[in-house]
Amino acid sequence: MSKSIILIVDANSRIRRFLERELCAEGFLVEHAGTYDEVISRLGGFPTPDLVVLDPDLPFIGGKPAMERIMNRQPRIPVIIYSPYVEYAEDPVFGRADAFVEKIAYPALLIQTVRMLVNRKRLA
Repeated sequence: MSKSIILIVDANSRIRRFLERELCAEGFLVEHAGTYDEVISRLGGFPTPDLVVLDPDLPFIGGKPAMERIMNRQPRIPVIIYSPYVEYAEDPVFGRADAFVEKIAYPALLIQTVRMLVNRKRLA
């Protein structure tokens, strides 16, 4: 069975590298993006990510257009909203995500949620 590809979308390169290290240690392949354009480029490439971890606070355009693009063009890709701002969980656009995980220093809950959604996608 091939490894699942996780797309980490965060404006902060240190957070992207940290999550990449943590998810790779759990057996996932990781790609990352820091802007809307990078998100669109990664989603249009091959292979397509199996899951997206999205911090809504992207520079310039913001995370809503990225979320809408994912939901409209590739609705089978699970999305986790990963933010320190719990208000995003109530937003109508971000509320369409498969999960919300509060961004904290320890990624255990994020990793657990990634694993659960990837397994659910494989069984679908």
